[in-house]
Amino acid sequence: MNLDKILKSIGETGRDIYNKDAGEGSSGNISCFYKEKFKDKLLFTEFEEIDLPFISPNLVGGSVLITGSGCRLRDLYDYPDETLSLVEIKSQDKGIIYYSPNRLFTRPTVEFNSHLAINNLCLGDSDRHFIVHAQTPYLTYLSHLKEYEDFEYFNKRILRWEVETIVNMPTGIGIVPFAQPGSEKLMERTLALIPNHNIILWSKHGVIARSPKSVKNAWDIIEYAECAAKYEYLDLINKSKGTGIDPKEIVKVMENLQISQTIF
Repeated sequence: MNLDKILKSIGETGRDIYNKDAGEGSSGNISCFYKEKFKDKLLFTEFEEIDLPFISPNLVGGSVLITGSGCRLRDLYDYPDETLSLVEIKSQDKGIIYYSPNRLFTRPTVEFNSHLAINNLCLGDSDRHFIVHAQTPYLTYLSHLKEYEDFEYFNKRILRWEVETIVNMPTGIGIVPFAQPGSEKLMERTLALIPNHNIILWSKHGVIARSPKSVKNAWDIIEYAECAAKYEYLDLINKSKGTGIDPKEIVKVMENLQISQTIF
């Protein structure tokens, strides 16, 4: 397991998020969980014991790379020592956090509880799991519109523009009502939906996506969803003149691809 390569992938993802206007300021966060420990911790030369914000028995013995609270995603590539930490999960409620003396944060992202909880619940038989939270403007804007609070309405509107969207999220985008960032309520509402969805809309806040493949794949899922939301926004300002793909055609495409979907 090459830590340098992983840090590069996280950094490239952070830049992509910023370049797509989904990571303004210090918004957004990223984590990468691996079942094994990193033998060579490279930049992370200092350490201390911490209490984990979520009891995580399924993660014991593993490691999670995670962004720091208040850090900018655009800086992850050039300054991983300032923006990232490595947490070894020693027991279900204790960890060792490794960091650089150059760090610009005092603790991992405020969403650390949700990252741990999602990993603990969804890791399954995989030996790795990746999570990205981004503040995508079009998806976030739509979550401010009353009619888009409804799961069925939202997904049928969003997933009608490109086949690639439903291919990458065949059970749709889960919707969590607004809750305080980093709160237990936000975490609990997310956990109730995340086993059935690979992407969740945090209403009036952004989205969070997970993938067992790579951090870039988790971001790809968000990018597909955000592109669909942009089409929907464009249709709204064009007085809903767009037709979208016929649902029967979407069903046919998914059947041809042998992908089960639950929206159409």
